[in-house]
Amino acid sequence: MKMQLIRKDLWGIVNREVTQPISNVQAQTAWDQKNMLAIAEIRLHIMQSQQVHTEFEFTADIWDRLREIHQSGSFGDHFDLNCQL
Repeated sequence: MKMQLIRKDLWGIVNREVTQPISNVQAQTAWDQKNMLAIAEIRLHIMQSQQVHTEFEFTADIWDRLREIHQSGSFGDHFDLNCQL
């Protein structure tokens, strides 16, 4: 999933590298659009049973919640999580 978001230029919203603008209306609109696209991308690629964990306004919060639920301590599990998400 991470690679999908990177390919679609949405990863910066998810990992908070691209912060939500507060003063520029045009920039805010563009950020909102990317946030919604990233949310849609995640929701379209997860199982129905995981949808309950995506009821947040911001993509980064959704990603954090899914990571909390699915992440364990080993390197292999981290790699698998990034491939699945």
